[in-house]
Amino acid sequence: MKVLMINDHTERIGGTEKYIELITKELEKKGITILKVSYGNKRKETSEELILQEPKNLFTKYYRKSFSSKKNILRIKKFIEKTSPDVIHIHNINIDPLSILRAVRGKNVVQTTHDYSLLCPESWNTHSNMEECPTGIKIKCWTKHRRSKWPFYLVSIYSFIKKRKETRTAVKKFICPSFTIKKYMEKNRYEKTHLLPYPLTNKKTGKKNPGKNRIIYIGSLEEHKGIIILINEMAEVTNKNPDVKLTIIGTGTKYNLVKKRIEKLGLDQAITLKGYTENTDEEIRKNVAVIAPSIWMEQYGLAVMEAMINKRAVIGSNKGNIPKLIENGKTGLLFIPEKKGELAKKIMYVLNNPDRAINMGLEGYRKIKYHDTAKKHTKKLLEIYLKEK
Repeated sequence: MKVLMINDHTERIGGTEKYIELITKELEKKGITILKVSYGNKRKETSEELILQEPKNLFTKYYRKSFSSKKNILRIKKFIEKTSPDVIHIHNINIDPLSILRAVRGKNVVQTTHDYSLLCPESWNTHSNMEECPTGIKIKCWTKHRRSKWPFYLVSIYSFIKKRKETRTAVKKFICPSFTIKKYMEKNRYEKTHLLPYPLTNKKTGKKNPGKNRIIYIGSLEEHKGIIILINEMAEVTNKNPDVKLTIIGTGTKYNLVKKRIEKLGLDQAITLKGYTENTDEEIRKNVAVIAPSIWMEQYGLAVMEAMINKRAVIGSNKGNIPKLIENGKTGLLFIPEKKGELAKKIMYVLNNPDRAINMGLEGYRKIKYHDTAKKHTKKLLEIYLKEK
């Protein structure tokens, strides 16, 4: 059996890429051949992988979202003809969505909904006041979803409409990592949805006593992840506790902005940017708590789950699926990202109450330890692949 994985990025950016790596390893253990199509700095093709050229500037970025590339369609079609995959598994396709969707028409295509890009043109599924949209974008609330400048937003609306139409034609089944996003997909008349939560990334647990005054963020460096809010709140935390240390693990388009913000606030000694790290579990175990400050409708919350399996407390925003994972005051703490100073208070609480933080980590582990392993998850994934259309 051959499975073609299609995703925007070649390198690991965030949770989606980590998930793809995980299921790829498990599928290969079962003798399944994994093929890949993605985008990178240079076009490249091997017998099992096709990397297409990603857009170089803002104009081509928005153009490629709105119009397909005949050359890319042909390249993808030729790669599919040459490799003959039994299943095409689409993940995030926000760089060149129309080319991909037109190239895979008529094939056995499934898609995992890692974000809200099929429900909201800005992918956040929140209104401009940061409140959750209860339906996904509709005519009555289309102006409320705008986060970018009007010209860019209108292009995004146009792209969104075209992408949604092509998706309904090309994709046969949708895999939803959370009940929250499954509910939204069904509300918006996407058929054949299957609930399949992300698997545990690790079964090992951490040491009982974490490092003192240490907290960690793991995720992509993007606006919707709330990374700037975390850095701003750290300024208040360090005023009260100069010994606190925050480690930031991840990469993304806002890396330079994050770095400049740290320098501007004089937090160079308090915050360490580590970039991509292979062993995130080891890093988590060094800390009192994991921070998950998302300001979009977080569709699952992999960082929360990673904290729990490593017996660490979590401080998470009240957005999307995070409140369904964190029991406030028991397995972690929830905060409202719009309220300035609230995250700082939660951080100070876990730092000042290390025993309480340890107990929250233990409760989180008790909650998550029976979650599906990668092996069980992959077995269910194969059942979806092989299920009749």
